[in-house]
Amino acid sequence: MPYQPILVASHPRSGTHLVLDVLRRQFPSARSSRMFGKPLDHLYLNIERLTSDVRAFSDSLAEKILEGTPKPLIKTHYLADFSETWVAEETAQLSDKWRAVVTGARRVYVHRDPREVLVSYKQFLSPQHPDVADLSLGEFLRRPHWRGSDTMLEWWVRHVEGWLAQPGILSLGYRELIDDPHGTLDRIGAHIGERPDMREPYLPKKVSSVNRSRLGRLLSRAPASTAIIADAKRYPAQSWNEASTREDAHYLQEIAGSLMERLGYDPEHYER
Repeated sequence: MPYQPILVASHPRSGTHLVLDVLRRQFPSARSSRMFGKPLDHLYLNIERLTSDVRAFSDSLAEKILEGTPKPLIKTHYLADFSETWVAEETAQLSDKWRAVVTGARRVYVHRDPREVLVSYKQFLSPQHPDVADLSLGEFLRRPHWRGSDTMLEWWVRHVEGWLAQPGILSLGYRELIDDPHGTLDRIGAHIGERPDMREPYLPKKVSSVNRSRLGRLLSRAPASTAIIADAKRYPAQSWNEASTREDAHYLQEIAGSLMERLGYDPEHYER
């Protein structure tokens, strides 16, 4: 293999793009660019592009993306066994070729407090799914995931537990990167075998609007941010403390409490 990929895996809305952008910012071997006008996911390989019914990448395009830099970035929201991802239309069998690439990659898993994840996830899904927009936050936690075997909260637990059980995984907390970027960059560097540049500011500037994201995409071959911006004007993010009920807090504790404690999140107390 002419390259040494870095796989960034996460549940949706957990800080995936922040980690991708920090890797591009701080590690020269992961720095990529794409032709003007191409989508931002030409800066990294989205595994779901290889299994999607509606927006598939060919093997040749995927290989071209990976060959653009010594340590190309790969992103996925698939479960650790690659049996399913966040939506049905992007779930299919991953070929042996690409499974081998994923297996040979240095792997990073990004996790975030599930209260923040699910508040953001509901906001993100609402424009495309009116039924989601009409749900209360508690109803969204209990909403069946697309395959029907888990609720949304249960699928978060399944996702995190599955990836953290994999050998050779570097586990990163979203808040850990925000609160201690220097220390987190040192951990990442040790994991991928490269010293970070420690460019200041350590993190890329946050893009808070769709228009700013589009401007960056138009004016740069390697925009600082690849973040997918939610429609906050039409669908503002709810506050967990204001939108959740006592029953929701009990459900959170019952389903995810032990895993949250393992990750350093207090299931009984939340401040944002």
